[in-house]
Amino acid sequence: MSKDWVLRTVDKLINKMDAPTYRTFHRLISHDQYRARLFRMKPVGKESIQISIYKIKNKSLKAFDKVRDSQLRPININAPESSFEIGIVKAYNDCRRKYLRKYMDGLSDGEIDVLLRDNYLHERDVKKLLHY
Repeated sequence: MSKDWVLRTVDKLINKMDAPTYRTFHRLISHDQYRARLFRMKPVGKESIQISIYKIKNKSLKAFDKVRDSQLRPININAPESSFEIGIVKAYNDCRRKYLRKYMDGLSDGEIDVLLRDNYLHERDVKKLLHY
């Protein structure tokens, strides 16, 4: 995301709801007082996901050049341990649920819940898992 894209997005938020926080964001971003990070969430193993954080180069913030890429510890999708992990797993499963409904029309909510217990779903596995 470029600086211009971020500013346009913040402007849209200001137009929808003129909150002081959005104006502060706009001012800080306009003056290059922000850090850019990419958060990537991916499955690791059958029941876990991992969030990786990557630094995006920002020439005007030399103080942050020493920040390294990092990874949070894996989160078990079937047993999240904190409110943060619960929120991450919920967002992850909401996205997966949306695509299961889109590409495998006709599955019940219970069947989808069974499928969400496993990170690596393939259409050929669905019938076997659900005994179709």
